[in-house]
Amino acid sequence: MNEQQTLKKLADLFHVAPSALRYWDNEGLIRFERSTDNNYRMPTWKTMLDICDVILNRSLSIPVKSIRELPKMNADQQLKLLADSEAKLLNQIKEIEETLSAIQHKKALLENVKQLEAMKDFMLVEAKIPSIRSFSFESREDMELFIYDPSRSAILLLPQGACLYGMFTDNEQDELFRAGDKALKRYLKGLLKLNSDDASINNASAFYEAAAARNLKTGMIIGKYMGTAFDQDRTDYYEAWLEIID
Repeated sequence: MNEQQTLKKLADLFHVAPSALRYWDNEGLIRFERSTDNNYRMPTWKTMLDICDVILNRSLSIPVKSIRELPKMNADQQLKLLADSEAKLLNQIKEIEETLSAIQHKKALLENVKQLEAMKDFMLVEAKIPSIRSFSFESREDMELFIYDPSRSAILLLPQGACLYGMFTDNEQDELFRAGDKALKRYLKGLLKLNSDDASINNASAFYEAAAARNLKTGMIIGKYMGTAFDQDRTDYYEAWLEIID
């Protein structure tokens, strides 16, 4: 049996690639005896134990460089190595949990889009909408909020047709486009759709027509960004409320 066949058989036994065995050997992590005839690698029981150790330590997220030093480490040094690996894994778990939370949040927003889209008519609701402040692409804080929590993004469509973009805020000291409601107010709620390239192409008229059909006096439309998707054109979706003026 040549070396390639020997390594293949050994690799199959441990469910690793033959190239991994060669790499571990070159890094001094496992010990082979060498044939006196052709210098081929020849596994022994020491090789088997070494492979077991490497697989175990790699499963503990210990880097190859540290595995090489393990035989020279005392108990305290090994404890520190394991603590470092544990801290790294806990940080990775935290990052994964944050990513999963962001995925779930985005899914919930898109599911809300589908629910609003399925509504046959606009809903008359009572709500307290928070304040909306100005937004700047030159602000690092605003950009980070927009990237990591785009649902904080707001839009104001004024009755005369002007369009303002902002961010929902609880800080009344901010430069506000619109102060938050102090008490419950009446709104006509529905799904606001805007063309991503031209905000003037939207369905705001449908809100005002629905209000007119109910003889309601209206103000501005306030929208909370939920996502962007393709619907004949690239479309921005907002959960939106049309002010009812009593």
